[in-house]
Amino acid sequence: MIMENNRHICLMLFLTIFFFTPSNCQIVKIFGVAPTYAGTDISFHAYTDYITKTEKELIHTKVDPNGNFEMNIKITEPICIFSHLGVYKGRLFIEPGKSYHIVLPDKMNKTQADKLNPYYDETEFQFGILNTSGDELNFLIRAFDDAYIPYFNKLTFNVYTKTKPEEFDNTITEMEAPFKDIKNVFFNQYKNYKIGLLKLLAFQHKSKAIANMYFLNKPVLYNNPGYMDLFNQMYGTYFLYSGKTNTVKNILSDINDSASLRLLKLILSEDSILSNDTLKEFVILKNLYDNFYSDKFSRASLLKILDTFINSATIQNNKETALGIRKKVTKLMIGYEPPDFELFDKNNKLVKRSDFKGKFVYIMFCSCTSYSCMNEFELLDKLYKSYHDSLEIISIVADDDMNAMQDFLTKNKYGWTFLHYGNQPDIISDYNIRGFPVYYFLDRNGKLISSPAVSPSEHFEMYLLKALRERKK
Repeated sequence: MIMENNRHICLMLFLTIFFFTPSNCQIVKIFGVAPTYAGTDISFHAYTDYITKTEKELIHTKVDPNGNFEMNIKITEPICIFSHLGVYKGRLFIEPGKSYHIVLPDKMNKTQADKLNPYYDETEFQFGILNTSGDELNFLIRAFDDAYIPYFNKLTFNVYTKTKPEEFDNTITEMEAPFKDIKNVFFNQYKNYKIGLLKLLAFQHKSKAIANMYFLNKPVLYNNPGYMDLFNQMYGTYFLYSGKTNTVKNILSDINDSASLRLLKLILSEDSILSNDTLKEFVILKNLYDNFYSDKFSRASLLKILDTFINSATIQNNKETALGIRKKVTKLMIGYEPPDFELFDKNNKLVKRSDFKGKFVYIMFCSCTSYSCMNEFELLDKLYKSYHDSLEIISIVADDDMNAMQDFLTKNKYGWTFLHYGNQPDIISDYNIRGFPVYYFLDRNGKLISSPAVSPSEHFEMYLLKALRERKK
């Protein structure tokens, strides 16, 4: 039990989902000087998996008044991490035991409109490293990508142009030439699978042969973005376009009619490449996630299969991915718990959503400068005074400045809980907030009753009274 707990602790530290023991962890040091970030927090994240691309914070630190920062991360294998820096998103590949003196761009914050825009794309870049060398992983990947990306774009945007095999081979030979003596295993895997993706784009009719070449009897490289790019492209539509009409019909039946993971595994085992249980399960997970909102599949059946998968999985990294998928697809579904949060109140005390279990909870996302929100505050005040013994109201304020919220509450003596989103800005995307105000209604166990919920002006009190009556029954 102790060893298992240690494994999970190490897993949370560096987000790799291979089996390992804590003794494998090595320190990575990241440091630099960024005067425009003085006094602010910076953090690094990684993906929990490359199917959902759910982000998990690895480490954060406060930049000192002179712009200096330093942080240490424990990892067992090379991984790609990234940092959200206002309008920018920086990428960095780190290897166990190494040190990175990185350069940050001048600070440029997002506007409030940017934060609420679901289509806003941060400007992505690869961190500059001052203590790099010609065989350093980031240098190698950047050099390879510089040659790779133009050809990738050419194949992507010219899908109806037939690629000549000899021209393709010459391009690949030229692309690989500068890297033929490189011994870095992670880089070589990244390069090889990226080239595999080019082959798939160029020769779709040879997809079976390409799958054999890159996936048959090969390990699943969960944390290598090159591998995952090819995997996601190769297997993203497998349930619907597996190549055999009968197979597709059986898959649809096994899911929609039987909701059977066992039968689904049996039909996929007919593909020789998927005789490997690890890959077969990973393909199932990819398709359960990608098809969750498809009109071809029953969502209830997909969830039942996913739950069966979680309860029966013996491959730990696949189980972790399945748990992540379940959390992501159910995060705002009625009957499930929404994303948790831990935010500061007006007294700078951290408050968790889970602190309020035992009461009905009415969550409001708002701005203290919004006319619509201020009108709703008066109605919320009446609700709170009438039902505060049974109902907890939480207003999550998305104003840029914490002081603005504190000043507002000094002038307006509202009795319910106000929290500022600043230390957990991802809560805006977690709850799909596109404007203000937005509401969610939770039962006493912290599960969603209404998602999103009606506002006070839309007679929320009727829904609350119904919930209170049902509780008494």
